[in-house]
Amino acid sequence: YEETFYYADADFLAVFPLTLLSGNVAEALKGPRTLLISRAMAAKYFGAGEPLGKTVQADNSVEYQVVGVFDPPRGGSHIRADFVANPGQAPFFNHPTWNALGIYTYIRLAPGVTPGGLEAKIQDLAAKYAGPNGKDLFTYRLQPVTTIRLRSDREAEFSPVVGLTQVRLLAAVAVLILAVSCVNFVNLATARSGRRAREVGVRKVLGARRGGLFRLFLSESFVSSAAAAGLGLVLAHLALPVFNSLWETSLDLRPGADLPLFLGLAMVVGLLSGCYPALVLSSFRPVHALRGRATRAAGAAVLRKALIVFQFSASILLFVAVGVVADQLRYLRTKDLGFDRDQVLAVRLRDEDVIRNYEGVKSEFLADPGIVAATTASSLPGFQAATLPYVPDAFDGNSILVRTLFVDHDFIPAMRVRLAAGRSFRRDHPTDIETGLIINRAAQSRFGWKEALGKTIACVNRDEPGGGQKGTVIGVIENIHVRSLHQQIEPVILRIRPAALSMMFLKVRRGHLERVRTLAEDRMKALQPRFPPETFFLDEGFDRIYANERRLGRIFKTFSLITVLVACLGLFGLAAYAAEQRTKEIGVRKVLGATTSRVLLLLTREFAGLVTLSALLAWPAGYFLMKSWLRTFAYRTSLDPAVFVLAGAAALAIAMLTVGAQAYRAAAANPVASIRYE
Repeated sequence: YEETFYYADADFLAVFPLTLLSGNVAEALKGPRTLLISRAMAAKYFGAGEPLGKTVQADNSVEYQVVGVFDPPRGGSHIRADFVANPGQAPFFNHPTWNALGIYTYIRLAPGVTPGGLEAKIQDLAAKYAGPNGKDLFTYRLQPVTTIRLRSDREAEFSPVVGLTQVRLLAAVAVLILAVSCVNFVNLATARSGRRAREVGVRKVLGARRGGLFRLFLSESFVSSAAAAGLGLVLAHLALPVFNSLWETSLDLRPGADLPLFLGLAMVVGLLSGCYPALVLSSFRPVHALRGRATRAAGAAVLRKALIVFQFSASILLFVAVGVVADQLRYLRTKDLGFDRDQVLAVRLRDEDVIRNYEGVKSEFLADPGIVAATTASSLPGFQAATLPYVPDAFDGNSILVRTLFVDHDFIPAMRVRLAAGRSFRRDHPTDIETGLIINRAAQSRFGWKEALGKTIACVNRDEPGGGQKGTVIGVIENIHVRSLHQQIEPVILRIRPAALSMMFLKVRRGHLERVRTLAEDRMKALQPRFPPETFFLDEGFDRIYANERRLGRIFKTFSLITVLVACLGLFGLAAYAAEQRTKEIGVRKVLGATTSRVLLLLTREFAGLVTLSALLAWPAGYFLMKSWLRTFAYRTSLDPAVFVLAGAAALAIAMLTVGAQAYRAAAANPVASIRYE
């Protein structure tokens, strides 16, 4: 069984010019049931032998002749195929309908042709050839292949879509961490500039000019930044597997392409973090510097405080993001979708004989005491469902595209879908298979009906079984989600169509989950030996829908910890410096009766105020940013004030632990040691 098997017509290589290692490019895929195979698959199936002219059996024993071996494109590719076959006149590939959404059409534009102009002409073609209401059923849009990976909002893309928003958020967090690190460098360099004051004074007395000193100190910053970039490259190489696992991607470092980027980044960081300290150090007057009076800089102290506020604002902002993403994911897991998803095992049906005998397979499973109910459907509720055109009774507009879920008679009771009116499908009503329809409340509202039972709906897609004939509404269900919670509830129609069933759902008793899963996999191996068994619990399936959100939550969690760690490292250094500068003051205060707790409060009070100010600044920013992110969901949680309070409290607690360690050491020191020579 191979997942990377694609069907294409004879013009595939004219649009996607693969590099053929053997075979004739001009003739490849021109004949029916011909096959291109990748180098890796050729070695897997034919070993060292020549694959050209050999046959490969696929798709229910259909034979395809190998006419070429290709080398897959290096790097990222939209279509990652190991097999590309021309199926000839196979019905599934040459179905004469405008409603088959399983076929992807690619167009290579001629020079001078604009996508907008071609889109308008495609709409005209639809109006001419697609039959009644053809132009109004679909809007045909062109999408550049190069934008799919990051910008596509279409369903069922060939390759996973990361999303530009996710990448931008990741880049923003990386820039934020880099900025926090630069702030550390600036703060510590300016705080300890007094230690180099005499050096500056001596250099100036010996003839050094301010410009030369500025370049000297700036060059030191560049050296530090270059060393950090080198270490960063090594750490990136070591951490990349962890990051790929976290982000569920396959990034790699390319020394040739990435080295200029790292060097440029090192230059920018060195310039940004080194300019101000170099400016401060080079501005010392020789007389004051040699007397040790160059450390009194009110402006520098204010800047240091502002930078501390920036650091912890960034940390609190990320903490807020972690909390909001976690709340939304919890909401997605617990939201009522209109059907039961707990303790439900999904089993993929692939073999045509198994699908035809689905009732017998269900009966086998229901004989197990660990299985409460069983049903089959065309897709997973909550996932992509078919879209078909319908014309409701007495509807004076064009046909309406409605999500359609093909099910069996047991779907509504087995999945615990709530009936609002009418009845479910019943085996003692044979006409249910041909004409029975069950709609949800959203469909009833869309059709403009106050009462739906007994109304008729015509499926205008004549290419579908039952297409062109009218069905009768026998029941109305409460709204169910057939797509992710990013989208609003849509009209849904349930129909019986045995040939379209592809998923079986088993409601399992508690305590029997893994045993039933093993049972189902073993049974599928016996019934479908040509296909690997595919089973998963329905709640796991929903986790896959929100994979991007889960990745985002993990990224925010990891990077928020990194950000606060970097901020605390800087705070630790500043606290040590502040305690060192006030050593004699602390000694005098203790001699005059100050307790250790009073001295501790004296040293930590200012930092606590700065972190509190950081929270007050971060909260509004976090509110607006996370409110904007939540708007990408049609159904979302509310922003909990507790998340903001906890984010600020966590940052304050971490900061106080960091500062408190240094402050306690200074407060608990023997005052005699600090003032014995005064």
